[in-house]
Order: sequence, then structure tokens, then C-alpha cells
Amino acid sequence: MRTLVAALTAPEMEIVSTDSMKLVFACHLVECLLVALSGEYRLERQARVVLNDSPVKTRTSLAVPDSEALIKQLIRFMDLRPSAESSNSEEEDLLQKLTCNSFAVLIDGSVQEHSFWDLVKRHVPFDRLVYSLLLADGRQRVRQAIADKIKVVCGLSKTQKKAPSAGNGDANGSFSSEQPLTVDIIATIWDAFVKNMRRTVEHPEQSQEYFAVALAVFRSVAERSPHDVIFSQYVREWSETMLTRTTEEVRLLFLSGENSVVDIV
Repeated sequence: MRTLVAALTAPEMEIVSTDSMKLVFACHLVECLLVALSGEYRLERQARVVLNDSPVKTRTSLAVPDSEALIKQLIRFMDLRPSAESSNSEEEDLLQKLTCNSFAVLIDGSVQEHSFWDLVKRHVPFDRLVYSLLLADGRQRVRQAIADKIKVVCGLSKTQKKAPSAGNGDANGSFSSEQPLTVDIIATIWDAFVKNMRRTVEHPEQSQEYFAVALAVFRSVAERSPHDVIFSQYVREWSETMLTRTTEEVRLLFLSGENSVVDIV
């Protein structure tokens, strides 16, 4: 983990869009970091703890070294876009993968470690990120990948409520210790969606993924943290947006069976 972060945050990696080799390195390093965070190759320390005569496995916490520098680098990666004159499909695929995996690292690291989330919350402009990746980005696969990642967090908040059956909660069905962290992450993301709701009319042809995941986030927030939901504000702002929206009317004229003109707006 430390080696991956050190390589990603090295000064030589600050400019990757103009260097195809650095772009390849950055893409694969972020992918390896994501795998490490997901736990597929995480080194685990197991201790046998006697609790009610039953052996219990414990896992070491996963600390991301030099988290602040890593977060700032991931933000830079997500801002990279293919050049307008570029026709290199391989470069476009690498940039797309780098963008999606960089966002995934931010989310996975935040879910697993509170201190990492505190830094993400401090440095990541989620309102700008949601707009650039879910509305302004013309790459549909990027928008879908970002939406899918956010939906995973919404689903995580629901599974964590089953803490007693998994041994993570008390007998009264309280949430596990990680659950408030997840709720805070979702509430922060929802706030970014609220701030961008008016801007969806700027990209109607690219807003499908935005609204699909916005609904999932809204439902999760309404269920887990209802005090973060302000219905009157949403209705007022969205109504104003729709009323001021310029639309185009299309009139279709055709002849009916009796040769009379039928006008459909």
C-alpha cells in the first residue's frame, strides 16, 4: 500500500496526460490500489479471541499512507480528459479507466477509514465532481460507472442495518460502528446532487445516469438520515427550474381518413 501511494504521489506523476507511459503507469497503479482497498489481496492478521468459547477472527485496520497527497492526486486524475484532436482509442480507454478507478478509490477508502473520509470531505469538491462526472462528461461509460459506484454505497448503508445477525450490533438492532460514517458519506453526496439539480437542464441528453443514481441516494438519505431531506426546498427549486426552462414545441400535421387536418403539439 505504501509503495503504491508513494509511486502515485511522486512529482513525476503530476502530469500524465501528455505522457502515454506515465498514463499507463498511473492507470495500473490506481487499479492496484483499488484492489488493495477492496481486500482481495489485503494482508490480514488473525487473532483467536475467546468469546463465549467461540474463536473470533479480527482484522487489522487498513490505513492509507500520505492520504492527503493521494486525494489531491486522484482529483487531478479525474480532471484529465482526452484532447479534442486525439484519435487514440487506447488513450481514451486509459483515461476513462483512470477516472472511474480514482473515484472508486476515494469512495472505498472513505467507507473503510474515518480519517480518510475526513480528508476527502475537506479536499474533494463533491458538487463540482458530481457535475463534471455525471452531467458534463460526454463519456456514457464513465457516467454509468460513477453512478454504479455511488449506488453501491447506498446499498451498503442498508446491509449494515443487519448488524446483529452479523455480530456487528447490539441486541436492540442498532447500527454497526461503520454505519454513521456511511450515512455521512451518502448525505454529503446527496448535498452535491441537490446543488446540481438546476444544472441538469444544461445536459438533458446526458442526465439519465444522474437522475437514476440521484433517486437511489435520495431514498437512502430519506431512510437513514431524514433530517437531511428538505422536501419544500426541492419542490420549490425544481419547480422554478422547470418553469423557466425553454422548451421546443413540435407540431405534427397529417391527414386523417376524411382528409381533415389533425394538429398534434
